[in-house]
Amino acid sequence: MTTRLPLAALALAATVACGGKEAELMRQRGRVCAGLVAAGTTHTMNDAELGFETPPLPYPYLECPSAAALPANSTCDASGTNCRFFFLFIPNDSGLCGSGIGQGCGYFCEVWTSGADGSLFVNTGDNSVPICASAWHTKAQGCIGSICF
Repeated sequence: MTTRLPLAALALAATVACGGKEAELMRQRGRVCAGLVAAGTTHTMNDAELGFETPPLPYPYLECPSAAALPANSTCDASGTNCRFFFLFIPNDSGLCGSGIGQGCGYFCEVWTSGADGSLFVNTGDNSVPICASAWHTKAQGCIGSICF
């Protein structure tokens, strides 16, 4: 039997503020990301959308790489195809990116589903598909598709 964390445990502050409050919001989002795949729990894309108060980046930012390294907390079938989605957050506080990082950065949660579930989510909008891995990335630079930060 799997248990689900109470939705309140995944809830985030509705307002993004600058300074220390935004830094705390990013830490809180990191905890939500890590909690999406925790021992004895099953969470869905709906839980992630509610926890982050936003949907993931839209298709075509879905990736289903055939031989990708999965996050350490993965319960995905490593022999099958898995798809990853990205919940991206660009901080308003330039201090969150640290000195010498460049012109900006992003914080994002990489969320994985099985390939079949990822296709179901993209094609029908069914957000009840289970999440089988997640990873929180901080102060990242680069691009996800055509979105660069």
